[in-house]
Amino acid sequence: WWFVVFLFCREQRVTSLVVSLLVGLSLAMTPLLNIIPMPVLYGLFLYMGVSSLRGVQFVERVLIIFMPRKYQPDRYYIRHVPNKKIHLFTLIQLGCLGALCVVKLTEAAIVLPILVLGLVLVRKLMSFVFNDEELEILDDQLPEFVKRKQADEKKKKNGGHGVAEPLPPAVPSNASIQINISAEVDQCNL
Repeated sequence: WWFVVFLFCREQRVTSLVVSLLVGLSLAMTPLLNIIPMPVLYGLFLYMGVSSLRGVQFVERVLIIFMPRKYQPDRYYIRHVPNKKIHLFTLIQLGCLGALCVVKLTEAAIVLPILVLGLVLVRKLMSFVFNDEELEILDDQLPEFVKRKQADEKKKKNGGHGVAEPLPPAVPSNASIQINISAEVDQCNL
């Protein structure tokens, strides 16, 4: 077994230069890449796509629709927003995604950018169905552990009355996280 520990990522000019050079070298390696069968490449990209879906809140909320309440994961948005509102928000997003996919596959695909702009209007109209707090929780771009950390800080500031239920501790920002690549690959279901 081979274990990799990611301690940090230092961004610098050399990193960007090396990445750009490697992308350029891939163009020079076109004859070598033609040897690889297309089904292998399709399988690789399918695997990469499916494995990247884990942890995406939208996919998680779609799965929660079909999950009994007692089997749902312990997430910040599940604790603070009623299930019906979570399902409604997810179904609206699925409807918008479906509409965009249908338009993309027809001859009307030329108006797709206008429809994407129309999603801003849909988001604005959601404020009539959801209150501001629910929208902030469901549509927030912050990761889960940051939200939990903020809730813990708010609870401490308010003398322990900031959150209805106790939350598990957030991941400390200075903690090093060890990742077992083999275990991560084994957990992916294909």
